[in-house]
Amino acid sequence: TEFTEKQRGFNTFMMKDSYKMIICPLVDFPKHLGIECGSKGVFPYHANHPEFYGKEQDGLPPEEYSGKFNKKKRAEYEEHKASLPAGYRFNMEQELLQYCR
Repeated sequence: TEFTEKQRGFNTFMMKDSYKMIICPLVDFPKHLGIECGSKGVFPYHANHPEFYGKEQDGLPPEEYSGKFNKKKRAEYEEHKASLPAGYRFNMEQELLQYCR
C-alpha cells in the first residue's frame, strides 16, 4: 500500500496489486473477506482519471467507462441508472468516497 499527501481536502489512499494477487474486482471484496457493507453497485472505474477530478457532469459518465457487462451486470447498471434522481450530477470524488466506504 502507499499513502500520499492530501489532495483537494481528501485523504488519498492507493492500493497497488503489483503481483496480481488480488483475483477479484473491488465489488467482490466484501464477499471474499466475509464482511457486510451493502451493495457496491456499478462503478465507472475507467472514469477514475484526472480529467474527471474536481468536475461535475449531468448524469453518469458514458457507459464505456463502467467496463464490459455480462447480463447480470447489464441489468444492475440499467437498474442503477433508472434509480438516479432527476437532475443527478456525477461528481467522481464524491462517488469514489461513497463507493470505497
